[in-house]
Amino acid sequence: MLRGALAELKLPARFEVLGRQPLMVVDGAHNAAGAAAAAQVLFSDFASEHAPVLVVGCNRPHDPAEFLTAVRAGDFGHVIATAPNWPRAVPSDEVAKAGAA
Repeated sequence: MLRGALAELKLPARFEVLGRQPLMVVDGAHNAAGAAAAAQVLFSDFASEHAPVLVVGCNRPHDPAEFLTAVRAGDFGHVIATAPNWPRAVPSDEVAKAGAA
């Protein structure tokens, strides 16, 4: 019974594959540990000859630089900084600045 329930479990935005051609993945990592786990899965289980594109936003109190390091931003072909429509969102220019450091 438990196995069947877990097989049906869906955790939206937890390494959710939205499309395959091209591969599009959404992960709602809330901290550096979650970002590192998402990067590990992406680069090991979904390795490709093409460098992926990262679209990333951060919320306070998290440090964007720490988050970008954890998600291995330097391993992406392009990084697009954004800010969610959320009161605690780090402005996209701050995320971009943290990624450039």
